[in-house]
Amino acid sequence: MQAIQTKFLGPTNNKGARIKAWCAAGSKTISYPYGLNADLAHYSAAQELLVKLGWTGPHYGALHQGCLPRR
Repeated sequence: MQAIQTKFLGPTNNKGARIKAWCAAGSKTISYPYGLNADLAHYSAAQELLVKLGWTGPHYGALHQGCLPRR
């Protein structure tokens, strides 16, 4: 099991707003989906990372949301 973390990346002069999802196995950055609320936008980024890593199917279990303590 690995924790997938997400982070909002604000727009720059060259790129629009994005969300980055990462874990020990890899990362995926997506354009910010403005049609979704913030929680669903981060969930969407995590889902896309799962697809990229091939972690789909019934034997991988469900994706659960939570938060980590601040450092």
